[in-house]
Amino acid sequence: MGFPGPVHAIAERTPLMRVAMGILALGAVSVGLVQIPKVDFLIDDFIRPAFAGSHEPQGSSDLLAVSLVIGTLLGLAGIAIAFRIWVQRPGLATAARERLRGAYRLFVNKWYFDELIERLIVRPAAAAGRYLRDAFERRVVEDTLVGGTTALIRAGSAAVRAAQSGFVRYYAALLVLGVAAVGFYFLLQS
Repeated sequence: MGFPGPVHAIAERTPLMRVAMGILALGAVSVGLVQIPKVDFLIDDFIRPAFAGSHEPQGSSDLLAVSLVIGTLLGLAGIAIAFRIWVQRPGLATAARERLRGAYRLFVNKWYFDELIERLIVRPAAAAGRYLRDAFERRVVEDTLVGGTTALIRAGSAAVRAAQSGFVRYYAALLVLGVAAVGFYFLLQS
């Protein structure tokens, strides 16, 4: 049985996963500290030369500070609620899951986005791919482009074989006709 329920098991219980998650959390906190208003704008200062003259951000750092404080308070409130539900009163989660079965199923199935994407995008794209493979590729690519090119080469080689009689005077006549055709082409161009 997993935590927070029989359907889920949390991988963070293993020591190796806890170390990895701790490193990620430390990285997230340290990167977040880099952009504190009125303290340091390290990323903005680093990127500014790349966008010189194209766009300067408009807005006050006071509004940025207020939104950072609100975001921090909302995050801490979420942590407090989770601590209360999962640590202090673990039976509350099971009772809420039983009472709100429909919402629980909706959230467990990730709002059914995977099923929606499967029906709206994956299946039609797979059907289009099968159709194009069976109809377009076989008829156009294999029969026309590949097969047509092969047939054209065969016809051309048959014509050349027929013209290769072994008589030198025929070769000389073809050479004279070819030179005359090239000369005639250049006469028409001038």
